[in-house]
Amino acid sequence: MEYPQFIHPDLKPVYIHGFGSRQFQTDLVEFPECPTRSPEVANKLQIAVDNPVGGPALAITCDFALGSGEGDEFGLALIASNESPRTISGRMLKTARYALSGFTIEDYWRIIWRFLAWGDCFANVIEDSAERLKPILLPTWQIHLECDEWNGEVIRATQGRPGMLRENYREIDLRSLVHWCYRKNHLYGRSIYHEVAEEAEWYRQNSLDIMTASREAALVPNIHLMPEGADSDYLEAYKRDHMAEKKRGPIADIYLRYGAGLQKPFGGVAQFPLNGMLETIRWRRVEIAVASRVPMYLLGIDGYGVKGMALAPGMAFRTHVSWTRLILAQGLKQCIDRYLMARDFKPPFDYNIQFPRLDLNVLEQVVHHDTNAPGIHDTDGTPSETTHSQTI
Repeated sequence: MEYPQFIHPDLKPVYIHGFGSRQFQTDLVEFPECPTRSPEVANKLQIAVDNPVGGPALAITCDFALGSGEGDEFGLALIASNESPRTISGRMLKTARYALSGFTIEDYWRIIWRFLAWGDCFANVIEDSAERLKPILLPTWQIHLECDEWNGEVIRATQGRPGMLRENYREIDLRSLVHWCYRKNHLYGRSIYHEVAEEAEWYRQNSLDIMTASREAALVPNIHLMPEGADSDYLEAYKRDHMAEKKRGPIADIYLRYGAGLQKPFGGVAQFPLNGMLETIRWRRVEIAVASRVPMYLLGIDGYGVKGMALAPGMAFRTHVSWTRLILAQGLKQCIDRYLMARDFKPPFDYNIQFPRLDLNVLEQVVHHDTNAPGIHDTDGTPSETTHSQTI
């Protein structure tokens, strides 16, 4: 075998799965299969996707990836490629559309959610009784890929739970396996919250801390003074009488016996500085929101409404949605191409997947795209439908 000049023939390639780096070294250090397959990382990312910011941001991205942003269009469609419309027959396009009809909107939504939340989505795509494609989503963290030592091509896929012996893993047929991958950098992808997984955990802990601090700062206990010489029996009797009164409802008046007293601590409500803790919570929220790529104003984060309406956040989110659609479309095309080749259709299959046109600027909605301004007449004819949708 001939080696490139920059690779010494004695160096053995070692893949660090999950980080995607291909390194060459002489020692036989054994690396873990993939850090992103670990339950610890999965638990941290679960905290991020269950976060009050991370969870809604994922749902918003899934909704925008499959819709127009206005709520009037939702889903996707297969169309013939405009560049070479003659290379795909009507029968082929009809067959492809029928194959994809086995997917539901919920399937698309769950696929997008998984590869954004976990970095990967694996599905065993089979044909149902009506010969339509049907995706069976597999547990993301249980799927293990193995690649060729030199070219990096996936040669084997297995499924196994943590703690299982590798020889007990279930083999997965690569011909029916489809892998949607976000930010792929070798075998696996990375979650959209990969960089803020620790911040999400701190956010949860900070929220618990501030709840405890707020409760302790706001609650002022009553001080019950027992008369001189009162013994433990007197104290227990007093507690029973007081608790019985509380069960009946709010206590407006308390009648005490034998010199007992009731008062509040001096100084009234305790003054405890919570501003620093609140600022930490706000900063954690912003970090998670930035990682989600969703504009702040869509997440309802205070102080970012005016800035969020600027053009830059909307454009960045539009790019993120377009990239998300592209990842979804690539996996769907893989399913459709396999389906067509199994029915003796010959590639290339020149078709496109069309998504609804994405509208993000609410101020733009005042003027409808198909409506001419007063005194202006459209001389180009009827607007094309493809100008109002995204084709991949």
